[in-house]
Amino acid sequence: MSDAFVAELRTNGYDKTLRAGQLLSSLILSRSRRHGLRQGQSQIAFDFSESGMSVRVRIHGERTVSFPHIKLDENLGAFLKELESQPID
Repeated sequence: MSDAFVAELRTNGYDKTLRAGQLLSSLILSRSRRHGLRQGQSQIAFDFSESGMSVRVRIHGERTVSFPHIKLDENLGAFLKELESQPID
């Protein structure tokens, strides 16, 4: 995982609105009030590699997007804003 990427998330305030967790080598962000995610709960999971990152967005369905870089950009920001708009559960 990229420390710089986590710092970008914090700088943009996502540490205040989203819950961070992990599963093996994935970083998972959600609106869960408690540890652990239930079936169907909204989340964004990040998998990092030398060639960038793969992002699985599970909000009203599932989609996976690959990014050639590990940084916060407009497209990723839109996914995060969409997750922020979900109710805390």
